[in-house]
Amino acid sequence: MLDPVHVHKINLIEVLLEDAELHCPPGRCVEPPPEDEVLDWPEDRIRAYFAQQLAALSLGPSLPGPAGSLPSELPCQAVLPARAISADGGPERHSGGTELPSAAAPRPASGAAETAETAEAAETVETAETAETAAAEATSSVRVPAPASAAATGPAVETGDHTGASSSCGCGGEADGRDAAQDFAEATSATTSTEGGSGGSGSSSGSGGSSGAAQLTETEWQQLFQRWFPGLPASGTATASPRMRVLAFHSSGNAEDMWTSEGTGARRAKSPLLEWCRGRDVELLAVQLPGRAARLREPFLDSAQDFAAQLLPVLAPLLAQRNVPYALVSHSLGCWLAFELLRAARAARLPAPAAWCLSAMPAPDLPEAQRPWRQQRSLGTADFQEEVRGWDVNEVVFSPDMWQMYEPILRADFKLFDEYQMLPSGSSPVAVGRTGGALHDVAVFDDLPITAFYGTRDRRVTPALMEGWQRFTTGPFQLLAVPGNHLWPLNDRDSKAAWLACVVAALQDVAEDTGLSRVGA
Repeated sequence: MLDPVHVHKINLIEVLLEDAELHCPPGRCVEPPPEDEVLDWPEDRIRAYFAQQLAALSLGPSLPGPAGSLPSELPCQAVLPARAISADGGPERHSGGTELPSAAAPRPASGAAETAETAEAAETVETAETAETAAAEATSSVRVPAPASAAATGPAVETGDHTGASSSCGCGGEADGRDAAQDFAEATSATTSTEGGSGGSGSSSGSGGSSGAAQLTETEWQQLFQRWFPGLPASGTATASPRMRVLAFHSSGNAEDMWTSEGTGARRAKSPLLEWCRGRDVELLAVQLPGRAARLREPFLDSAQDFAAQLLPVLAPLLAQRNVPYALVSHSLGCWLAFELLRAARAARLPAPAAWCLSAMPAPDLPEAQRPWRQQRSLGTADFQEEVRGWDVNEVVFSPDMWQMYEPILRADFKLFDEYQMLPSGSSPVAVGRTGGALHDVAVFDDLPITAFYGTRDRRVTPALMEGWQRFTTGPFQLLAVPGNHLWPLNDRDSKAAWLACVVAALQDVAEDTGLSRVGA
């Protein structure tokens, strides 16, 4: 348990960091206070530090670096009240619970950086488009596939220097000896078609909408890619020639760096997943939802189908590369978002994934009456806070300053799953589910290996609910327990390390099938 005084200071620093992000000039950012001193500072000194930093940035010359971006975490030894962390304000320590398989022995914990995010735009700051432009200028050039409009004229377009793995997104190349543009043209011709509503209900808000990949120029595609996957350079997994890709989907109230960051300073802890990806030329693409971090001024998503409609045109050129298999990892809300993306990709006749590791979310055909949560739309502040606590969110999130930032994000994210309706697939029925009181045919995924995880102390998602995912594949299915509550990826380092080691083991099986050597070999 953190000292209450330290919790208050961490809370204050998070609020000041968010305020600084909104008010920094384009292309510039505030340095965090020194980690070995800041918790001993009085409150007025902390406030003065940020005021001085902002004043200096407003007057001084432009500095290199992404616009509107700040260090992904405050490098304090204490665990920050970022997004949705554990109720005790720090890493949990516990014993007992079901152990993970011995093949996935725990490794050093992955204490991902967790930064607070706000959904309220400040009218006095630069627009999201300005920030993205500056960020793109400060980021090394990346390799992108030719958009559909150019597909008929030649292969994938390559821009910039790709000698450094950390500065390339690895989006070009040939597929099974075929022209990449030919694959793209064939495989993405139906990206605007629907499968049970997937891709059909998206809006154009913030992220290019559902107009389809065919209308994206190379520049537009690159900008959207950087917007949806901002953590790729920092993850250290970018490569000019990826041998595999892992698509990662974060939980509600969170952001992509729950997958791409290992933390800094005293909180740094290696991630088995990132280590494996870096060592095998596997590209980790962690999705960043609108309404947070650099996307905080973009409108929130309307639905999981809206998410799939917006993201599919960005991913389609990558998924179409048949010689680069892909897998998915997802936690909580991210599981239903990933599910809708897969349905949209299947409707667009794109290649299927090689594996899926999902955790802490019931199968999407669970009837509303059986869902272990309440819809947030009808809840007042006190009731909604009670609902959020049921998901093991850190109590510090409910302090007045933090709640003002978090409530809009949490309500928007909760809407995506508590109002979710799984629409008919339009394909041959293999399984049948009941959603919203009506029967719908559910086309399952052929031969897709699914590894599912649940927390042994999760108060909402039980093993029985997780078993429902077996209905969605004709391939192998296994269900594994992780000691911890619903948010073990954020609040329990040992459990997170063991969980990610299990994820790596599942992905390794796929990697070996595609010719990748065993880790450490």
